Amino acid sequence: MRINAQRRIEKLMEEQRRIKAELRAIQSNTGASAKAKAIRALLKQMKKEGITLEELQQAFSTSVKYAHPLTGETWSGKGRKPLWLEEELSRGRSLNDFLVQ
Repeated sequence: MRINAQRRIEKLMEEQRRIKAELRAIQSNTGASAKAKAIRALLKQMKKEGITLEELQQAFSTSVKYAHPLTGETWSGKGRKPLWLEEELSRGRSLNDFLVQ
């Protein structure tokens, strides 16, 4: 009788894992469709207002003013200097050494 109970528990646990996996898949698809719907609404509004994707990207992008030539790290020149730049300046390098042309 104990072996049958153990088998039943194992089967139920397997069923629970299967149901949880199915639930995660459904939730994931629901979230994806909500995002897709929101994206469609945004694109529709952009079209209505005559806004292109390029214009949107430009509105939210920060231009790079300084870049490290070896690591590729960048800084817009706004806000606090990043650590990589502070370290280079403390080694005697000039801010102009990192200016993006």
